[in-house]
Amino acid sequence: MRNEMVNGFKAAIPIMLSYIFLGVAAGVIFHSSGMTWWQVMFFGWLVFGGASQFTGAAMLAAGGSIPIIIITMLMLNMRQVLYSVSYSAYTEGQSTWKSLVLAGISSDEAFAMNTSKWEAAKNDPSKSWSLNEAVWTALFPYLTWGLAGAVGALLGQLFTLPDLLTGYFTTAMFIGLLIPVLISRVNVTVSLFSAALALVLQLFISNSTVIIIVTLVGCYFGYRLQLRQQGYPKNWDVRHLTEGENHD
Repeated sequence: MRNEMVNGFKAAIPIMLSYIFLGVAAGVIFHSSGMTWWQVMFFGWLVFGGASQFTGAAMLAAGGSIPIIIITMLMLNMRQVLYSVSYSAYTEGQSTWKSLVLAGISSDEAFAMNTSKWEAAKNDPSKSWSLNEAVWTALFPYLTWGLAGAVGALLGQLFTLPDLLTGYFTTAMFIGLLIPVLISRVNVTVSLFSAALALVLQLFISNSTVIIIVTLVGCYFGYRLQLRQQGYPKNWDVRHLTEGENHD
């Protein structure tokens, strides 16, 4: 267990470092919306979604109604529902409660880190990645985010940060996570396709809806490309695998 915790901590270090800066910046902004340091901390752990929290804080400061704020934040976090589905491919037959915890506390960055670790282990027999390691990888950033927000709220009594700087932190964090996975033609193609789709959709619909649509379409596009690369026909479906197993 100790080794698994250490491995999870090492994998989470780049995520935690980015969360410290971004979380402090978020805490400063949330404080300006009228929240105390402990409210910011528990707000971070309850919602655990940077974009949705920034939006919720801005709406709260503007006097928005609580039901509308909740609905908006749920829309922004809707993509995270996909985590539990995606994780099931790697955690099937393992502890159910640990799998639920993992899905519940995973951020975009922890999800990317864990899936890349599992994919690396699947392609290289000398490597391994357990469910416990995945939980630790998600838990350390989760705790860091809430604590960093609390620190930011306390510092918010002394100064404020420009929105441009916080936007830079977020963009840099996602670029840092994207580059290491661009190791195959499929990944590069899906990344370019998703980026182009997001740019086009932003001309017509809101950012929160764009995130959900691009996530769903991008995942399906990557799924079909992967099937083609492995030599499956265009009309192949997951049900064929089950039918084939039953037939045998």
